Amino acid sequence: MSAVKFGLDRVLEDAGLRRPLAGRRVALLAHPASVTRDLTHSLDALAALPDLNITAAFGPQHGLRGDKQDNMVESPDFIDPVHRIPVFSLYGEVRRPTAAMMDSFDVLLVDLQDLGCRIYTFITTLRYVLEEAARHGKAVWVLDRPNPVGRPVEGTLLQEGWESFVGAGPMPMRHGLTMGEMARWFIATLGLDVECEVITMQGWQPASAPGYGWPLGERSWINPSPNAPNLSMARAYAGTVMLEGTTLSEGRGTTRPLELFGAPDIDARTLIADMRSFAPEWLAGCVLRECWFEPTFHKHAGKLCAGVQIHVEDPAHYDHAAFRPWRVQALAFKTLRRQQPDYPLWRDFAYEYEHDRLAIDLINGSPVLREWVDDPAARACDLDALATADEAAWRETRSPFLLYPNSNDGLASEICSRLGVRPSQLEISRFSNDNLHVQIQENVRERDVFVVQSFTEPVSDHIMEMLITIDALRSASAQRITAIIPYYSYARSDKKDKPRISITGRLIADMLVTAGANRVLTMDLHADQVHGFFRVPVDHLTAIPTIADHFRQNYDLANMVAVATDAGGAKRVGRFSERLGIPMAIIDKRRVSDTDVKQGEVVGDVRGRDAVIFEDEISTGGTLISTINTLRAAGARSIHAGAVHGVLCGPAIERLREAAIDSIVVTNTVYVAPEKQLDKLT
Repeated sequence: MSAVKFGLDRVLEDAGLRRPLAGRRVALLAHPASVTRDLTHSLDALAALPDLNITAAFGPQHGLRGDKQDNMVESPDFIDPVHRIPVFSLYGEVRRPTAAMMDSFDVLLVDLQDLGCRIYTFITTLRYVLEEAARHGKAVWVLDRPNPVGRPVEGTLLQEGWESFVGAGPMPMRHGLTMGEMARWFIATLGLDVECEVITMQGWQPASAPGYGWPLGERSWINPSPNAPNLSMARAYAGTVMLEGTTLSEGRGTTRPLELFGAPDIDARTLIADMRSFAPEWLAGCVLRECWFEPTFHKHAGKLCAGVQIHVEDPAHYDHAAFRPWRVQALAFKTLRRQQPDYPLWRDFAYEYEHDRLAIDLINGSPVLREWVDDPAARACDLDALATADEAAWRETRSPFLLYPNSNDGLASEICSRLGVRPSQLEISRFSNDNLHVQIQENVRERDVFVVQSFTEPVSDHIMEMLITIDALRSASAQRITAIIPYYSYARSDKKDKPRISITGRLIADMLVTAGANRVLTMDLHADQVHGFFRVPVDHLTAIPTIADHFRQNYDLANMVAVATDAGGAKRVGRFSERLGIPMAIIDKRRVSDTDVKQGEVVGDVRGRDAVIFEDEISTGGTLISTINTLRAAGARSIHAGAVHGVLCGPAIERLREAAIDSIVVTNTVYVAPEKQLDKLT
């Protein structure tokens, strides 16, 4: 995994990002894990910035300082002794910020490390502050952090009427979203009219080993709540949290809370054996070990408990794609009920101040799991069928809100929406040795399958993902496999212009065919001859009509001229100018290096005109910047750019941010991350 920058890191480093906060009162919602890479708390780090006016802070459940050990232990408001600002508790007398609290700031920064589980109350607090911000006309910035358990989804959806402080909305137990993505989903689902900015992470790769969501080896783990001491707990939590609704100990009062469970009156060894017998496939990806423990507080305090520890820390036996903690814990409940039908399993108490509904049902967002456990005739496949359907529905629901897709999930979802079909599901993860693992999660036998993947950064990873996916589809007996590659980056490697080099565009084409692609669909190849590298049919589409229509509908064409950055692009720009009925000009270009070019004279009349530079792609921006400078020197009145592929790599964003260009238009063949989205970019 490459070096990851959290949202907090980016705000601290980039004064430009903070510029919209100038002159506004800023508050912070945080907890103990809200720290920088060097472990400075975000409140201290932000308060030290001379251009920020921090006027208040907020703490969620367990408090800003994380000093409240157990659930349902409230935190008071207080005055921060260092910064002399009020610290308001959102788990004290109120769960929602009051009007007086909202009046203490203009912008609320949310910097909370989540665990990726619906019941973890920080996401409910996020919902509440978004709702109150909409009501009071305040802004919210989410400084995004990793979902430490990555993208997998598991569990049944919370059903209507079961919303609570541990159930903020209709999502499964393991939702696979970051806090920033969750904010986007809340705003859309609840129809909130609120100013919300997500400061995204850079370099977060949720499928990469060894952390699979958490940047293991790069960042220290700080407890986001007192009983979340490590990554193993986070991985198991979507299952072990259900123990809070039972009489079994979840390990509170031990050094491994929420990684183990037990009680004085169970036989752990027999329990594990019977779990393996009843649903062995549900135990994949982890190791269960018989253990003994004596809690120092909480359930069964001071009593010796026979227990089971769920081990997910060792790469030798942890399989990120296969491990399903919700099913593991459900299986433990079911097995105990089968062994001891009268066991007093369900704990009847006021859970999160709810008196009328069982805790286990509140935790699961419905009575479905409890009823399955208590039904002697219920089989593993019965619960699996319910959960699998809900999981597939949630993957589709969450797709538009993902900020860190593999390559172009958004485009794939849009294609499916236009066609009225559901995106098929596959799981992409990595083994501990960094090898990719792809599993197709539905039946594709004798089906036409379309695989959508742009070859964007990290290019090699995305190529391998597509190759392995195509091979997996072929092995699963798909009838025809079409590789949809909106951006084929190796189209730039189309000839042998130096000795002892590879014509990589042809090599990748051969690999795709060898993997099993029966057809390829791509757009606006940098070099048309790459079309001929494939030994299967190729549909080479162009976005020129789409971009031309955009300019026709949004710009005055009367004074416009289309500009080719060099003679090689003249044919492409000629088609663009003909489509719009405008003249064209060409600039003489000499490439100095991969990122820099030198331009000469303009061939054509641009003085006093509105110039639109048309390219197949904007990569580092070197050619575009040189063209802008040449056109300005030649007297162009305004300058715009249109490109099919907005690659925007390397120094492109910094170059374009300062460039004297009026607008830039690109298509969605390449996913443009939020941190690359400029005001002048459409």
